Amino acid sequence: MDYGKALKVARAIAGFQQKDLARQAGLDPSHISLIESGRRKPSADAIEKIALALGIPPHLITLLA
Repeated sequence: MDYGKALKVARAIAGFQQKDLARQAGLDPSHISLIESGRRKPSADAIEKIALALGIPPHLITLLA
């Protein structure tokens, strides 16, 4: 699964920059960057926080990945 690509697409559609998404999700901006670059796989908790910040269901991120 490619969570990085899915996150980039969802973030772009929502109009967020990495730092904005990180702030909304309560995560460190470097965490978002690592996920998008494929160097880190997000936990279920991180996916849920990111999805909530983007205003989409968490399963949609997994589906896109």
